Amino acid sequence: MDWRAKVELYEQIRREYEFGAGTIVGVARKLGVHRRMVREAVRSATPARRKKTERPHVKIAPAASFIDAVLEADRKAPRKQRHTAKRIWERIRLEVPGCTAAERTLRHYVEQRKQVLGFGRRETFVPQSYEWGVEAQVDWYEAYADLHPSDEDLSPGPRFSMASGSSCRFSRCVRWPAARLIIGRI
Repeated sequence: MDWRAKVELYEQIRREYEFGAGTIVGVARKLGVHRRMVREAVRSATPARRKKTERPHVKIAPAASFIDAVLEADRKAPRKQRHTAKRIWERIRLEVPGCTAAERTLRHYVEQRKQVLGFGRRETFVPQSYEWGVEAQVDWYEAYADLHPSDEDLSPGPRFSMASGSSCRFSRCVRWPAARLIIGRI
């Protein structure tokens, strides 16, 4: 069973346990699952991920030190000159005679090693610069005011001017239909 289907099953089990049968045995019988699964679903809303056992890389073992040396050398090389997994595999076939790993196995190993070494993790920022006094930010939210004779749905909108130095330039409270007109004017 894939993880998404299991999440939906857990949701159904929790709903049935809380609003339906109410017992672990009753829910297990009704949905046709084991009582252990019902207990797990009641305990946690999301199922635990399946444990993956780490197996030794038997085929890659003769070339592991070679691969690590190539990847370490690639740290200093320009980005376009770094080795791809295919190029590393081709070099291993020529330079390391004891390694009989398939290309796919080597690709997977290189991908794991690159993650461990921190390759490909670059933070990306989009700088935002505005001319002072030209741009503004508006944050809208709904509020309910107790005005006589009835409650009103209001939309306060504080407006922040760029580089104004103040925490709030002005705040205007309007009824909800009028808020859409003000958004167009700001």
